[in-house]
Amino acid sequence: MTNRITKARFVKSVININDLPADDIPHICVIGKSNVGKSSFINKLCNNNKLARVSKEAGRTKMLNFFLVNDRFYLVDFPGYGFQASGKSFDEIWADLIEKYFLNRDKIRQVLALVDIRREPTQNDIDMVDYLYINQIPFTVLASKADQVAKSKIPNHLNTLASKLKVGKDNIIPFSSATSLNIDRITNLIFEKLSNSSFE
Repeated sequence: MTNRITKARFVKSVININDLPADDIPHICVIGKSNVGKSSFINKLCNNNKLARVSKEAGRTKMLNFFLVNDRFYLVDFPGYGFQASGKSFDEIWADLIEKYFLNRDKIRQVLALVDIRREPTQNDIDMVDYLYINQIPFTVLASKADQVAKSKIPNHLNTLASKLKVGKDNIIPFSSATSLNIDRITNLIFEKLSNSSFE
């Protein structure tokens, strides 16, 4: 079976944990702070510029959005973290939803944790990676917007991210939704994780 994404469609948005899909289809999760480029990444990965809504308004995604890819796995778009909404920290709502989701993590094959390669990770980024590590949830860090960094400086940026997040440099993949840098590599990673699961 070729490692290509040939089709993807939106299935549902979930704000109540009881509304998660009830099937046995495995999950690949996309997580990161607001404006890190999650929607652009999903659209590039799935070769569909209209699949995930790209917004300039931070935190527009406030639910878990499920996309069925190749009729084989769900790509789960998480709400962005790290902003305030309606006088109340949306992170409180975010944390409650996400923690409940991760308590039922038997279908999760990989979490793709996006960070901005141009900047040092925020405390939210660090906390998220720590949470995944402590709870033994498989994850890979993806460093977005690599096209906006000089190619010669990418290794230095990756070293900084690795040090701050306390992960191995080899566990961080720089990518660009604008130039498709390493999109094929990430696609292959997803299919590798799916092939190693009990669903195959």
